[in-house]
Amino acid sequence: MKKKVAYVFMAIMIIALGTYLYSGFTYAMTQVNVYQLLLQIGGIGIITFSIIFAMFFYNRKNKISISHSLSSFLLTIFLIISSCNYLNVLSLPVRDTLPNFYNMNIQDAKEWADNFEIEIIEQYENSDVIEKYHVFGQSVNAGTLIDDVKTLELIISDGPNYDKSIVIPQMLGWTLDEVKEFIKENFLTHVNITFQHSEEEQYIVIEQDRYGKMFRRDEINLNFSLNENMLKDIAMIDLTNQSEFEATLWLMMNGIPYTITRDFSSSVDRDFVISQSIKASEIVNKDSNVELVISKGKEIVVPNLTKMSVKEVTQWIIDNNLDITFTDAYDDTVDLGSIIRANYQENDVIEEGTLIEIVTSKGQLKMESFNSLREFKSWAELYNVKYKEVREFHNTIQRGNIISFSHKVGDIIKNGETITVTISKGKAVTVPNFKGKTKSKIVSECNQLNLSCSFSYGSYGSVAKDTATSQSVSSGSVVEIGTAIQIVLSKGPAKTYTLYFSNALLGNSYNSTVSSLSSYFSKNYPGVNFKFVAKSHASLAPGNIHEDSPTKPGATVQQGKTYTIYVVK
Repeated sequence: MKKKVAYVFMAIMIIALGTYLYSGFTYAMTQVNVYQLLLQIGGIGIITFSIIFAMFFYNRKNKISISHSLSSFLLTIFLIISSCNYLNVLSLPVRDTLPNFYNMNIQDAKEWADNFEIEIIEQYENSDVIEKYHVFGQSVNAGTLIDDVKTLELIISDGPNYDKSIVIPQMLGWTLDEVKEFIKENFLTHVNITFQHSEEEQYIVIEQDRYGKMFRRDEINLNFSLNENMLKDIAMIDLTNQSEFEATLWLMMNGIPYTITRDFSSSVDRDFVISQSIKASEIVNKDSNVELVISKGKEIVVPNLTKMSVKEVTQWIIDNNLDITFTDAYDDTVDLGSIIRANYQENDVIEEGTLIEIVTSKGQLKMESFNSLREFKSWAELYNVKYKEVREFHNTIQRGNIISFSHKVGDIIKNGETITVTISKGKAVTVPNFKGKTKSKIVSECNQLNLSCSFSYGSYGSVAKDTATSQSVSSGSVVEIGTAIQIVLSKGPAKTYTLYFSNALLGNSYNSTVSSLSSYFSKNYPGVNFKFVAKSHASLAPGNIHEDSPTKPGATVQQGKTYTIYVVK
């Protein structure tokens, strides 16, 4: 019996120990706090205590044993922890978890992340619901232990997308209130409203210049009905702090002329009315003129942005309701992540909504290893690195391949520095003297030397036909493989002919005779050039050879020379 009790006791202790270990693992892997863990352990302790005590009383012959002492100890620990917690004496730590960043200002989110050394990756997307520069998405769920988070991608609102396409319905017959509601719901930015005298119902759309699919920022012109006969003198209302759209709309609805000027204001929002020339309650009509001063927002003086951190610039942008774009570039003088330049200088005065373009440093650009000239050029263009090409002959490196760079791999490329890349022209080729050589001999030499030789014929002379008389690149010149060389060949000694042609070749007109003779001469007197000149004659019919022609049948002609023949026109 004692052995059975001992076995049961051992089993219970093993279960209790396993439960304690599991609780510890739960603490390490989840977000429970220490007090919750100890409550679990305490609860298990009470269960263990009850079972052990039951065993003890079951075996009444046993004296106070180790099991009894252990059970008492567990119960005592549980009671102490519970009492301290109840009396707020015990303050136990809580493990930090990732909050829900939804609708949180990005700057606040970045400050929180900085405290826990979590890298924030910002991704901007348009949103019609979430205010600009506020978070509406995160890559890691809220409640995740921050021990497991190194980087966090936040999706940040860039405000409504004014380039979003929507369908504008035909609004003819719509009331002014219906149009205003549609403009507000769809974030339309360029709706121009005018009023035209009409006997129709007041303030109804009577003309619309466009509708259908278009962008939110596209201009739409709406013309509303306004029965001027119904206009009466009216008490001016207070337009200050109203939007320009609402203020001018009220004036147009009541047929009251107005003019607008714009000025900075530190107290009135951009595009809202700062002041009006006619005070509220004064009577106005179509002969009045109300001068409105519209706010350009507060006057913003640009600080030295290059002396600020990206975090400080971002906060400045948000505080001043500006737009911003970030790009980065390598710079050997500006630390990684610091600002290189901005599109506005210190003390420039700008308005709200101005786009600030910031270029941050990617640190020092170092020379890389390249396998081809194309790869190097792509890299240089990507990082705006200046370079120049120098070409040299090389006996082993093929033409067009890189011989060397002016910078070694790992060298820092300083701002404005130019990299010199030396490119192989291949093996040097010395141009031979082709003069006096036959065409076939020249072709053979050109092929052996990898030169691109072409041929043309020069003049007749004492040199044998198809023998070179000149070359476009002088002999002894050192050139690249594939260099083009033009070779001029001799036509050989000139032949002499006696000119003969029958009257059967003569036509009934100047053109027909020239055509016939040209074909005949080309075939029978190759290499001899003939020039035909039209000339009048008192009695000879057109197409005949003129009696004053310098060249007539029976004349001696020679290859390479030109002879003139007069033909009656």
